[in-house]
Amino acid sequence: DVGSFEALYNHSEKDENKNVLNGDIKTIGTHECFVNSENRLVTLIDCDNLVVSDERDALLICNKKSSQKVKDLGKLLKKEKRQELKYHNKVFRPWGWYINVEGSDTNGFKVKRIGVYPGKRLSLQSHNKRSEHWVIVRGKARVQVGQDFLNLEPNQHVYIPKETLHRMENLGDEMVEFVETQIGEYLGEDYFHAGGVPAVIKQLIDARLLPHTDAMTVNGSTIGNNCDDAKVLDTNVIWPIDEPLLPNAGFVHLSGNLFESAIMKISVISEEFRSRYLSNPADPDAFEGKAVVFEGPEDYHDRIDDSSLEIDEKSMLIIRGAGPIGYPGGAEVVNMQPPAALLVRGIHALPCIGDGRQSGTSGSPSILNASPEAAAGGGLAILKTGDQIRIDLKLGTANMLVSDEEIEVRRRELEQAGGFHFPESHTPWQEIQRGMVGQFDEGMVLKPAVKYQDTARKFGPPRNNH
Repeated sequence: DVGSFEALYNHSEKDENKNVLNGDIKTIGTHECFVNSENRLVTLIDCDNLVVSDERDALLICNKKSSQKVKDLGKLLKKEKRQELKYHNKVFRPWGWYINVEGSDTNGFKVKRIGVYPGKRLSLQSHNKRSEHWVIVRGKARVQVGQDFLNLEPNQHVYIPKETLHRMENLGDEMVEFVETQIGEYLGEDYFHAGGVPAVIKQLIDARLLPHTDAMTVNGSTIGNNCDDAKVLDTNVIWPIDEPLLPNAGFVHLSGNLFESAIMKISVISEEFRSRYLSNPADPDAFEGKAVVFEGPEDYHDRIDDSSLEIDEKSMLIIRGAGPIGYPGGAEVVNMQPPAALLVRGIHALPCIGDGRQSGTSGSPSILNASPEAAAGGGLAILKTGDQIRIDLKLGTANMLVSDEEIEVRRRELEQAGGFHFPESHTPWQEIQRGMVGQFDEGMVLKPAVKYQDTARKFGPPRNNH
């Protein structure tokens, strides 16, 4: 951070007219200007001492000497609650990025340009209020639409109807880019424009359902202060707390000989999943199944379609080595989809258990955040493929149906083998993390770091090392 556009100009290489030009810029009779263009041609005629910054979602023009006033402009935009201050036109995600090209959340359509990194994929999802058209423009993509799997190349397209499970996966060595056209009543980002997380938190506070409103956040204010003036702007998107979309939902906490603590998100249990696993009149809200164990996400991807595993609708998919120590850091990999052979039969979800995480937007009712993880000696470390597992949501239990004597034998064997094996650290930072990180049920914090809170107020700015 160099402080201002003027400072950036002073530190940048200049042309013969003392201009700093970044992007597709053409000038006539222009001197000592800083010009930046992100995606289009910008032209200047007879201009001096200007800052011109043209990005996808906003254009700034000011005198170079006045560039410090950008802070005042930011305050004005914040006061007017301009969306440009919160949401950039190009958004980066762990799997790639997307750019909003045309349309909005309110006019019935939106066009995006989306890039997916090699080896990455979008989450398996469906949309109740919109359909989508995907046109591949670069790379080779594997696309799931419902029970069908397609391999698409540039100049090929696919239509995704409403309420249809779909996913994009890049199995190649180069970037996959495609154009997505969304058409429907509600488009993806409505939640943010309806008030987003702050509006939901404010509802919880007003209903006295958030116990620690004085919890400090990274911006130096409490969660209560941060959300004090938040409002729900569209009750079709964020429903009133006394008229919830789904009553009695949320999470169930589980424990047993598999782990001491894990959670299951019951708000996303589908009718298909409930009918298959939780609706036995003689044993309601409970299910048993055969464990199929994977050693991390790579092993899962390599073997999920291996017919020798004999995965069927009575199987449970287990992933371990994905926790704070084993991965390290805790990976979003627990929401595993069934093998293709089951998907084509209309079985869209199997019970999943893991010592990692999953995306908060995932529609999978997985059992996740298992603590202690396998790498810390949790029960998942001694689980074997073929073991029977019983999950009881009413009792809050999760157990492998293995005798105590057999569990003791397996624990001795694990100890004799040097404990649960996981990949060695690739950086000093991974080694440091593994040496001091807590488990998921402790918040996955660096244990010695807990005492270093609110340091700016306690100690002031850090000492200058120059």
